[in-house]
Amino acid sequence: MTGSARKAGTARAGGSGPRTRRDNPGSAGAADAGPVATATAVADPGEELLGELAAAMNQVRRGDFGVRLPRRTGRAGEVVDRFNEMVTIQERRNRDLLRISRVV
Repeated sequence: MTGSARKAGTARAGGSGPRTRRDNPGSAGAADAGPVATATAVADPGEELLGELAAAMNQVRRGDFGVRLPRRTGRAGEVVDRFNEMVTIQERRNRDLLRISRVV
């Protein structure tokens, strides 16, 4: 992958696909959200991005808000940045709802 990681530790060494906090044993992730999704090798870079994006979206749907895609350049980088921002917002909202539900 090209580009630097948006957050420390989000670029995957030697592989592609979404990264989760489960990839780093020292950080907290969603409980038993399943295996880390990876994209299959395809010839078209746009197809590769779509595969990674679909796999990451499935992880978010299952409640794994720790998933992030590695940074890219160009239009693909813009899409990845927006996805990572949306997941960060959802992660924050979920955390706030859990905190509020404990009070109520």
